[in-house]
Amino acid sequence: MKIVVRWLLLAAALLLVAQIYPGVRVADFGTAMIAAFEAGDAAEAERIHEALLPVHAAVFNGPGATNAKSAMYWAGVIPSRAMRLPLLPASDAEYVALTAALEAAGMTR
Repeated sequence: MKIVVRWLLLAAALLLVAQIYPGVRVADFGTAMIAAFEAGDAAEAERIHEALLPVHAAVFNGPGATNAKSAMYWAGVIPSRAMRLPLLPASDAEYVALTAALEAAGMTR
């Protein structure tokens, strides 16, 4: 319940800021989706959601931790995509497929 209240408060704050400062730019896909929905633009929220579906499929196509780490490596957040045993790093083909999905969704480093 606390998380729902926090989400609603953050969404309301974002909506308020966007109303006060029309030039506010939302750089995060999740925030943009929530902001569009809260602003009554369900079509835009759905468009963002659908754009993220290939990313979701790519991340959860295999071990989520392995793919999440590969995505963080691609984004430059971490220096390596190496994993601790028993997990293995994504293969080169898996890494290429994941990064292609991230780039196709419009994500940038």
